[in-house]
Amino acid sequence: MRWLHYYLRFVTAASLALIVAGGLVTSTGSGLAVPDWPNTYGVFLFAFPFSKMVGGVFYEHGHRLLASAVGLLTVAAAVWTARVEPRRWVRGLAWTALAAVVVQGLLGGVTVLYFLPTPVSVSHAGLAQLFFALVTSLALFTSPGWRAGRAAADAPDDAVLTRLALAAPILIYGQILLGAAMRHTGAGLAIPDFPLAFGRLLPPEWNAGVAVHFAHRVGAAAVTALVAATLLIEAGADVDAANALGATPLWLAARNGDARIVERLLEAGADPDARLRMGETPLMSAARGGSLPVVDLLLERGADVDAAEYERGQTALMWAAAQGHAGVVRRLAARGADLHARTRVWEQLENTAGNTNTSGNFRMRHGGSTALLFAARNGDPATARALLAAGADVDDT
Repeated sequence: MRWLHYYLRFVTAASLALIVAGGLVTSTGSGLAVPDWPNTYGVFLFAFPFSKMVGGVFYEHGHRLLASAVGLLTVAAAVWTARVEPRRWVRGLAWTALAAVVVQGLLGGVTVLYFLPTPVSVSHAGLAQLFFALVTSLALFTSPGWRAGRAAADAPDDAVLTRLALAAPILIYGQILLGAAMRHTGAGLAIPDFPLAFGRLLPPEWNAGVAVHFAHRVGAAAVTALVAATLLIEAGADVDAANALGATPLWLAARNGDARIVERLLEAGADPDARLRMGETPLMSAARGGSLPVVDLLLERGADVDAAEYERGQTALMWAAAQGHAGVVRRLAARGADLHARTRVWEQLENTAGNTNTSGNFRMRHGGSTALLFAARNGDPATARALLAAGADVDDT
């Protein structure tokens, strides 16, 4: 069994080399350097003379040779595993790897014969990563440490970390597919600047190339955040650590409307009512940004729906009404938010006779606004209707 493990490690290394070779084919534009398949210019694959492997033919034919070698190695790996491996699921994984490499070879042929159709090319790139994951998993599952149970014994008993570890490869694989789509549609320079997009946070104009490119950038940020969260939680990071302003990771994630990170942080024990120094909670931040999924997550974890910030006494409902997020207003009202709560009243010195003439000084009272007054002041009928339907006082003053 030990020798099977070493062999599978070799197959894993060969598979990685194959992925690199495939990337070189695309990078050098050599995908159609050999126009026929499965032969090479009418010559049997392994009989094609090395002296003619020049230019793009070197990359494309070399990729085919390496792919054939990996295919043969995988056949041997599947047969060997089936003969000596007692665990049925591991044997099934080996046969799955063999099926994957066969399909991968066929996709490569179809890519050439049909002149690099984008869906097939992206599928070819995506399946390559799955195959690599399969052979890597086989090498891991046949290792002495795994078979002895040391991996299970050393694994932390942390449900949050487990979910993060499962979510990370799924998100990473989605990012791989976006990258393949961007590359095979020629969208790599659809947005020519970085980190901005045409000098802005969001592209001012959209087409298919810009959409794919921008989605890939967003995916990269999401992958980075998820992997960082996984590593930090695994290392025992304080999930409620705050900066000088009192902002916690949960508050920042709520402000950004990132439901995935909010969910992971809450599962790790983050305080849903942790406040900034000025009293703003993650729920207020999410309500102001209009992120209904984040609002739902925070409410499910017991966030105080009527918490008010310290300076003006504004609640999440008021923030949502002030920003015109009618859906969030309805959700907060349905969860019992106080429709009649008012902001604090304060006085401000005003002057009607010029700044140097104190005879015109007077104090004006401000504040005392309800959520409905915020909606009315902004001329937002949708939010006003939502508040009135929930029972707000139409005669609020």
